[in-house]
Amino acid sequence: MFRFLLILALGMSLGYAYGFRDARAHDRTVVARALDRVGKVGGDGRKYSSSDVDAELRRIER
Repeated sequence: MFRFLLILALGMSLGYAYGFRDARAHDRTVVARALDRVGKVGGDGRKYSSSDVDAELRRIER
């Protein structure tokens, strides 16, 4: 139990320190910057999630 609490406290303190440094370096929050990256038209992950089933089937048949 003590080990669990120690690891939890260590993780919380490291996360707080990282968040504090990030907040001083950027005007926008981490979440807002991540959503901007994901929400871009043609974002980084868009090529991995295709919603065109017909094109996906044609690609698999080749």
